[in-house]
Amino acid sequence: MMSVKYTVFYESTSLSIIRHVDGEVLRYSLKSSELTHRIEESKAFIKDVTESSFLHSPEFEHYVCSGYTVSLPASIFDSNFVKDYFERVHGTFEAEPILEHASLNHQKVIHIYNVPLWTKSFLETTFSKPNSPTLFEYLIQSMELYSQRKVVVFLFVSESAIHVVLQKNGDLRFIDSIPFDTLEDIVYHLLNLLTKNKATEDPGVLLLQSINAGHSPKTIQHLLSQMANFNTLEVIVKKHQKPVIVTGK
Repeated sequence: MMSVKYTVFYESTSLSIIRHVDGEVLRYSLKSSELTHRIEESKAFIKDVTESSFLHSPEFEHYVCSGYTVSLPASIFDSNFVKDYFERVHGTFEAEPILEHASLNHQKVIHIYNVPLWTKSFLETTFSKPNSPTLFEYLIQSMELYSQRKVVVFLFVSESAIHVVLQKNGDLRFIDSIPFDTLEDIVYHLLNLLTKNKATEDPGVLLLQSINAGHSPKTIQHLLSQMANFNTLEVIVKKHQKPVIVTGK
């Protein structure tokens, strides 16, 4: 049985891949706006990174980093109203959004997220995956290792958004994707979240990962260390090297 060797994160116009053998993150920005060309670009990029002419599905795990998400309690969720839930928060989209939803936090929360058409088509045609897993499945699974801590936060920084999960005393308190422009925006949103949930009063852990080419985990960690509000949180960085921009051939 093949073990997972690569983790791929998909955003609206780019994809990033982590090679597990060395932890390096490589990122590719799509040049074309045409569906079939984007699929071919993505396939060529992954084959180049993996140095393989054929992509073995079991060697990969895939996650969609959507900037548009909605989460709600499973007890009030009705699958017939997925689009209504989504548009109530984000408004009406000019193009028909491809919406998927997933059960999180042991089925207590339903997470609705937008999947780019090229991503869905790419995963279906290349890896035979009818569903496009949300990034938050990856985050919550990683947090389970620290479930004994009173406060557990995962801060994942992609190119266009920060994706945050907060658990306190075993309960899910916050889950969302938040657009940002600067490094200071990241700190502001995180500090505001922790303060509102009184999550700076108890010792806890902050898991930090970044696939953003401009904001490395080391840079973010350094800024957080200078602020007293984060002193109760042990920062654990998901280790990998600085993202590399791949411009294509």
